[in-house]
Amino acid sequence: MIHFNPKRALKAQVDGIISTWIPLRQSILDSHKERKKGSKNDMMTALKLYERLIMQVSETSIFEVGNIKEYEVLPLNGEERYLFIIKKPEQYAAFCQLDELFEETLKKIAGLRARK
Repeated sequence: MIHFNPKRALKAQVDGIISTWIPLRQSILDSHKERKKGSKNDMMTALKLYERLIMQVSETSIFEVGNIKEYEVLPLNGEERYLFIIKKPEQYAAFCQLDELFEETLKKIAGLRARK
């Protein structure tokens, strides 16, 4: 298991990643609403940002897709949802999954921070 590291999960560090996610999230949402084709690039950027969040709060500096289920901070069904996003990043359903992963991961980080 790749454990959560509370020293690397300080609020300021996590908030920095989230402050990048919020406008990116809106851009992806707008692309889907307007049926533009540019959402795939933004989704790949957002996915890298999510990976950075996972690495930031874990005891590792390398994100390994093959070991994604080992991350303590990953929410329920996180591996399946992450793999779905990678396969079809241009789909609105993938955006919804990524949005939920961010939200649920932040809740899990807060819970782990409180316990450790």
